[in-house]
Amino acid sequence: MGDKWEIASYWVTVDTMIADKAFLLSGFVVTASVDGGVATLYDQQSPETPSSLGAYTALANSPTVVMFPKPIRLSRGLYVDVGTSCAGVLVIGSPIPSAKA
Repeated sequence: MGDKWEIASYWVTVDTMIADKAFLLSGFVVTASVDGGVATLYDQQSPETPSSLGAYTALANSPTVVMFPKPIRLSRGLYVDVGTSCAGVLVIGSPIPSAKA
């Protein structure tokens, strides 16, 4: 029988390390206060090392929704860089139990 864990949601409005160990990313939603709000997600604990999952842009009245058919395993954690015009990012996923950083 495998490990069980619950999927959770994380609402962030400032640059945030969501996980400091392996993480299953199910999806995310980027919202903007004005057109051009950008959020960048990283497979790591900080934006220091270049391992970006990508920069995602949202319009003021049109959030960018990214949902994966199968969760993506991030081996080094999850860091979200919330840009200036970004109102916030809703991250959906879960740290992997017993995972080593």
